Amino acid sequence: MKVIPKKWADKPELIVMVLYPFIIDFVEGEACFEVLNWDCTDGHILAAAFYKECYAWAKVGRGQIIKKIDSELDRAHDAMGAFEEKYREHSRLERLLEDTDSKMLGGLIEYRQYMWT
Repeated sequence: MKVIPKKWADKPELIVMVLYPFIIDFVEGEACFEVLNWDCTDGHILAAAFYKECYAWAKVGRGQIIKKIDSELDRAHDAMGAFEEKYREHSRLERLLEDTDSKMLGGLIEYRQYMWT
């Protein structure tokens, strides 16, 4: 199975492109919330909560932040003023994207043993 896309991308972006499809397939393709008992242990309860949060981020939230980043970049290019002030919101959104990706991708590794259907 070839999982690395056949297009050029930086390694950090490849990690995102490869790992997020796992949670999307686990939720949609394997119907994990319909077929598994997520209340059987404290670990399962934590994993289920994480998977729901990660799925929402991978499916919707991440794309929304990227659109805001792009929009904010366009606005900053057209704005007058000091660089730091013009790009403050853009920088904040990029940090939010990076921090949330780190949390979600790390959680996929941390909770990987619960991905059994």
